[in-house]
Amino acid sequence: MALTEADIDIVRTAWEQGYSYVTTKINAAIEDHDVQIEFNPTFDEAHTLVVAIQRFCNAVIIIRPYALYLPRDSELGPWPIGFLNGMNNQILLVGRDCSTDEKFDDILAFLSERDWPKAEFEQCIVKGVEFYSAAWRKFFDDLEESITSQSRDPVPMPAELKRTEWSGPKSPSQWAKVFDCSWKTIKRRMDSGILRFKCESTKSYRIHVDDIPPSSQ
Repeated sequence: MALTEADIDIVRTAWEQGYSYVTTKINAAIEDHDVQIEFNPTFDEAHTLVVAIQRFCNAVIIIRPYALYLPRDSELGPWPIGFLNGMNNQILLVGRDCSTDEKFDDILAFLSERDWPKAEFEQCIVKGVEFYSAAWRKFFDDLEESITSQSRDPVPMPAELKRTEWSGPKSPSQWAKVFDCSWKTIKRRMDSGILRFKCESTKSYRIHVDDIPPSSQ
């Protein structure tokens, strides 16, 4: 059965509802820093993060046959939270990096207490959220355009939405289990350049997916 505009509207609506919920929460967390993400709240936004994610994953099944490189549900990151550790690190995504209400609340509390100047919040959070969200909206527009043009080719994901080259954040003890060796050995490999990594804090590291044992990916 061919993809229809009604199908895309179902997915777009689920995305907008989740975006409304997530962004409302982010705005509440950063309001004391005199910055806000401008958006139009939806009428029927989700009431929990888990509900928002489930709604979107259920809806996105419709477009999977027509979308090239659309990540599986566990790797989907439909809504951005922002660059919580600065622009040189990965953007944090709901779903891929944060899939429970408890973890989302912890992140929001961290964001609320972050000692950044206003310009840093605008760059890392406001613009980060707006840029990544624009990529999702473009993807939905591209799907609609494929219907209009009657193209039979799958619609590619925008580059911003493709699967990341970096793992999710893990602690030293978690990485030691992944590599089945001591953290001291892993750190020595990092320092020598054998393992490509990004340090988010002394308790949180990302490693390039090509450097992770295949059985653990």
